[in-house]
Amino acid sequence: MKLNLSGLVLFVDDVAKSKAFYSGVLGQEVIADIGGINIGFAGGLALWEKKYAQNNIFGKPAGSGKSDDVEIYFETAELDEVFSRVSHSAVLLHPIKVQPWQQRIFRVYDPDGFIVEIAETMDSVVLRLRE
Repeated sequence: MKLNLSGLVLFVDDVAKSKAFYSGVLGQEVIADIGGINIGFAGGLALWEKKYAQNNIFGKPAGSGKSDDVEIYFETAELDEVFSRVSHSAVLLHPIKVQPWQQRIFRVYDPDGFIVEIAETMDSVVLRLRE
């Protein structure tokens, strides 16, 4: 089984302001901009609009503690196998679900309460949709 750290997601209040900082000030290359609410950079950093992210994850705005503000993001081509193993040894935030862009994902909490998202690779999404 191979599980790769794909990036770090920061939940931010103002995506445009944060995007301008990371791209304009720090020179990070934007490789994805999903509706101005989810920005991906070439180095693996991503930004999510905080309220949207919390509604997506929790179904409502959450608190402001560290577990609600940081998400560590992994990808794998073996999502079901990883889910089977991880869901028995971590606190499950939600089972596998499909994002609006068709990527299958699940989330757990790490021992310190940070959100860990594990998703299928986008290559896997394309292959699955093609089938």
